[in-house]
Amino acid sequence: MKTYPPLKLTVAALALAFVSNLHAQTAATGGSEPKAAAKTTKLAHASAIDPNAADIGLMDVSITYEAFSLPIAKAGEIQRKGLTDEELHKEFVSAGKLERLLVFSMKSGRLASMENTTYYIYPTEFMMPEIPNPNPRPITLPIAVTAFEKKEVGDTLEVEPTLSSGAKSVDMQVRVSHVVLAKREKWGQGLAEVEQPQFETQKLSTNVTASVGLPRLIGTLNPVFGNGLAARTEQNVWFCFITATVAQNNAAGGKTVK
Repeated sequence: MKTYPPLKLTVAALALAFVSNLHAQTAATGGSEPKAAAKTTKLAHASAIDPNAADIGLMDVSITYEAFSLPIAKAGEIQRKGLTDEELHKEFVSAGKLERLLVFSMKSGRLASMENTTYYIYPTEFMMPEIPNPNPRPITLPIAVTAFEKKEVGDTLEVEPTLSSGAKSVDMQVRVSHVVLAKREKWGQGLAEVEQPQFETQKLSTNVTASVGLPRLIGTLNPVFGNGLAARTEQNVWFCFITATVAQNNAAGGKTVK
């Protein structure tokens, strides 16, 4: 009877080839070793992200708006010194009159607004009464008001701050509006007399970049001289400052960023 020893070697070779082929298929279809490699790559990518940028979403931005008034001659004298915004702010704190102070908080990248206003309602359309005809003698009848309008009087501040990476500076879109009742003028006479208001509006809209914690001069507002309910003996200039401070949300256990 014949024996076939070479056949045994062939079977062993086939088994070895089968195992090698199975290992290759596992690698191609995402086996355990490629998954570990992909996980390592993902972690390496995450570690490249700026850790400070990830914390910005947990930070609140607090905005302080201040408006100081000085006589125009004195304001010009200080402005010509060529001071920094921080030095100017110190000058106005000591030498100026604080006209407005508004403080509120918001999230980075969100638009927030504050309004300290009231409505002033005044008549805008009138109807003259009908006079009997023939009229035996001259008479004056009161006019009738047929329409009114309302005007918001007060202060409005809108700010949209965007923190830089590391929260060292902040880009801000700022819109400020101050509306006051200047005076009332009378029209007509007798029972047909009506009163109409005149308003003064000061607006400032700008984009600035400020260092966190330092005051930033955003512009000036000049009330109209020689007008208004209160007599103005001199022309004043308002210097407007914005100061942004940043703190991590207390609910997240954060600390103030200096």
